[in-house]
Amino acid sequence: MRKLLIVALLLSVLLALPLLAMRSERTLAFLAHWAVDTFTDYRLKLVSPVLRPFERNVSAAEIHVYPEDNDAPPFLTVLDFEGNIGWTDLYTTNLVDTRLKAQQVILYTSDTDSTSEPAPREWLKYIGWLPAELSIGQFHLVTARKEVFIFPLENVKGGRPNDQTFLASARAQYVGEPLDLNVGLNALREEGQITAVKFNGEFSAPVSNSVVQLRGDVQGTADSFNYDLQLNADYADVSEFLRGFNARGELEGRLLLKAKMRGDADGFVLSNALFTLDNMPAYGIEAAGTLDYDIRGGGELRLDAAGEISSMDVVLDWLDVDLHSLGRASGNAVITGTVRNPMIDRFMLRSEADSGLVVNAIGRVDPFRMGDAENKVRLDVAGPSIATLEQWTGPLPFEPGAFSASGLLVGRHGSVSLRDLVVEVGDPDELIFRLTGSAGSLDGMDSEGIAAARDLDLTLSVDSPDSRYLGEMLDIPIPAGFVLDGELTLKGTGALLEPVNGLFTARSSKLDFIFVPHAAKVTPMAHPVITDTLASVAITLDDVSALSEYIDVDIPARGRLDGKAELTQYGERLALNNLKMIVDGNELQLWATGEVDHLVPLNGIKLKGRFSDIPTARILNRALDGLDYQKPLGMLSGRFTVDYSGGKLNIPSFTIESDDKQGPLLLTVSGKSLDITGRLNVQSDIDYRLRDPDLLEALTGLRMNPLQGQGKIQLSPSEFVLSHTGEIGDSVAKLDARASLSAGKLTGLTAALNSPLLYLSDLGLQAEVAAEGYSPVEKLDQAEPRDFIEHILGRRASMPTDLRVNFGGISGKRTNINRLDIHVTGQNNRYTLREFNVGYADTVGEVRGIIDLNAQPPFVSLAGEAVALPLNTLGRDMGMDADVRGELTLRGGISSQGTDMDQLLGDLDGSLALALEDAEVQGAAYDLLATDLLAWFYTGASAKKSTHIDCTMAKFKLLNGVASSDSLYVETRRMVATGEAELDMVNQLMDVKITPRSKSRALQVPSSVRLKGKFDDPRTTVSPIAAAFDAYAEVLALVPKITRKLFGIKSRNKQQRPCEAVQ
Repeated sequence: MRKLLIVALLLSVLLALPLLAMRSERTLAFLAHWAVDTFTDYRLKLVSPVLRPFERNVSAAEIHVYPEDNDAPPFLTVLDFEGNIGWTDLYTTNLVDTRLKAQQVILYTSDTDSTSEPAPREWLKYIGWLPAELSIGQFHLVTARKEVFIFPLENVKGGRPNDQTFLASARAQYVGEPLDLNVGLNALREEGQITAVKFNGEFSAPVSNSVVQLRGDVQGTADSFNYDLQLNADYADVSEFLRGFNARGELEGRLLLKAKMRGDADGFVLSNALFTLDNMPAYGIEAAGTLDYDIRGGGELRLDAAGEISSMDVVLDWLDVDLHSLGRASGNAVITGTVRNPMIDRFMLRSEADSGLVVNAIGRVDPFRMGDAENKVRLDVAGPSIATLEQWTGPLPFEPGAFSASGLLVGRHGSVSLRDLVVEVGDPDELIFRLTGSAGSLDGMDSEGIAAARDLDLTLSVDSPDSRYLGEMLDIPIPAGFVLDGELTLKGTGALLEPVNGLFTARSSKLDFIFVPHAAKVTPMAHPVITDTLASVAITLDDVSALSEYIDVDIPARGRLDGKAELTQYGERLALNNLKMIVDGNELQLWATGEVDHLVPLNGIKLKGRFSDIPTARILNRALDGLDYQKPLGMLSGRFTVDYSGGKLNIPSFTIESDDKQGPLLLTVSGKSLDITGRLNVQSDIDYRLRDPDLLEALTGLRMNPLQGQGKIQLSPSEFVLSHTGEIGDSVAKLDARASLSAGKLTGLTAALNSPLLYLSDLGLQAEVAAEGYSPVEKLDQAEPRDFIEHILGRRASMPTDLRVNFGGISGKRTNINRLDIHVTGQNNRYTLREFNVGYADTVGEVRGIIDLNAQPPFVSLAGEAVALPLNTLGRDMGMDADVRGELTLRGGISSQGTDMDQLLGDLDGSLALALEDAEVQGAAYDLLATDLLAWFYTGASAKKSTHIDCTMAKFKLLNGVASSDSLYVETRRMVATGEAELDMVNQLMDVKITPRSKSRALQVPSSVRLKGKFDDPRTTVSPIAAAFDAYAEVLALVPKITRKLFGIKSRNKQQRPCEAVQ
């Protein structure tokens, strides 16, 4: 202010001299120098002055005003000064009619001098000194403080449109761009003194189209200036606004500003301010609030802002993370601090990327990092898939689905940490992962990704109602039905994490897993993610049968299973080492140890174990429903090995044996079973002993002698082979069988049963040697012939079949079979009875036959011959009573076609000759009844229970199911009978006529007996013979006659003939 006072004094010197002095230029120059030197701290220097106020002509080539310090630069310099100043203007100190002009004016101010400033109110008075016209070519305002500031103006023009108003204009070169100034001053007076000025100014930059307008009042008091202005500004570049406050210029774009501006020489306050910054598409911001600016100490901001930015990098650049892919963000903020160092005290940003990633940021940021406080930003992130994070995390090994995350970022550029991290991935109703914790440093994430994280302290938890969701996510075969739950604490870096502690469980209704990690390396950016795992694993099953749900093997319920193992990871392979399992059940105790080379997928299982306490009686009771045996049978125990690899389940060795070596049952089974779930191969040796006849009777129903045996079994996908040798008492039998298989179906069968000699008593088939009332035949299942034949006819014989039975003998109390050979083959839908030979003493019986199923309907043919075979000796030994006993002689052949028994009988053709010798027929003495009814009653024959037949013979011809014979012959001690018969097998009808003749020489009148009608209810007719004669001679000749007829025996044949007549 002092400098302006000096200027006023100078003007006073020039204008206010007494009129006498005005007439002398020398006097005026002297007075000017004297006044400046005397009344100010400055010196005046005029160069080429022209002072002619009466001519209204005042000029000077140079005017310099210096401080008293001769070394200081001039305070005011005016070059080429010209003035249209009259003496009246100087005398009245009123320049309303004065015109001033200068080519150049330099005003220099400094805070370093000691010159006193005029009071602000005095400054306002000087406004009245403004001339009617003012023209300055160039004006430079030089301010020397800590820094030198030069404000250049050119083409300064001014004038008074009236006594109270002064208008001025100028152009300035401001940072390379012209600046136009238009100012209007309107003096406000009180009691004739100027106390305030209405100020109206417009500052515009026409090139950039920036405009600043100030309108309002400027007041001056004895101590200070005060102003109350309305500010309207339009900055084409916001940096120009910031430069005015000596602030940083990181912001760009056009700034619109409206505010109420109040202040004084020391500063101002912008109230009701509205800032609109438009730098789209990069960002656009609106802010409202106050700006309190102090020239000496900066200023304070309090703005509420809202807007849109192209990327969160604008606010979060201190994170050193590329956030451009998040897309545009919108939000709001509270801005505090100063113009030079603003603080985003509280902000909220939200972005929604095209990928579906949504990010919300809330926090506090120091944009220019000038303060001591750390930046704090809470991020909330959500997305439809973690793949949306791959730009920062890198490729992830699996895709769990939708996620949400939150965390607090704290720090500044080069030093950022993460606190209160919470990440949830997945669906709470299916599978959800939860990650919580913190990171001491995230520096370098822009270049290294998640691997740059340091000092990580994380807790990972997993929760799922069904393990199948985990298998689907990892794309590996994990069994379904398990409820997953667990937690794991990890520490380390983003490149390597290691577990500190943790526990995971997988529980189902029957099976529980517990997983406790001890060591591992977790490398999120590498593959595999987890390596070098070492953990304890425990497994519990309510019952071992639950394993059937997870492997393709049917396992019965045998008790609770508990197991434990060490889980070890070798590269990408997970293995179970030191595996130990225990099964504790009422019917099984099992211990096993081993290892699993590959856990996922399951492969390389090796187990070795033993078991005990399997009740033998329980197994027999389940296999044989209704077994009635009360004595203890002991327990079974054994050993085994298991190998599962390459999808094949093998039992390389197993042994099962009875614990009680002296018990009723001693069993030892050993062998191996390979590829159980695929192409099954079994080899097994069996050794058994059944010592107790009561157990044998309970098993078979027969009172057998002790049984022991050895066998070998071989089973493969192509065949089943059985070799067995058994001993029952003194009887020995050997069975060899081989069955061909294809795709699990039987394609061929060969079997041979051999024995040198079988004793019926050993087999429990001898009735007399057993307990009283014991009948073995009642214990045997006897199939009906009809059912057996129809079963054969309905069974195709496409596969090769070869069945043999060879017994060297069958011995019983009455039975003496010294040979039994049976050989049946089948192929191409044809069964052939190749051999059926029965040898009894010196006799033999043979049968041959064929069943051809290729014919439609099937064809059956049988032919046989037997001579003097004893009937019912075997049956009687087995406790089977029959109505007929004796020796049978048989010859004949039959054939038929049909699909069931009725059709076969209806098509039956052939012939059959038979003879029964020395037979006993149960019932009364039928021979006496037939020849002499009265004798039958009076001799007591009616009381006899059987009839002894010396010989009976017949030859039948069969045609279409009807058997007819005209050569029936029956001989007993009392009579000889002949006759004829016709038997209809289909309709169950008979027509039989018999004529008995007595062997007595007494003449008698015999009767003819005829049976006709249904088989089960025939009608009997007796008629007398018309002639009487001595039949004795005829009887004697009848036997050989009928014999030759039946069996085709020639008269010269000397062999034994059936029922040969004895003379």
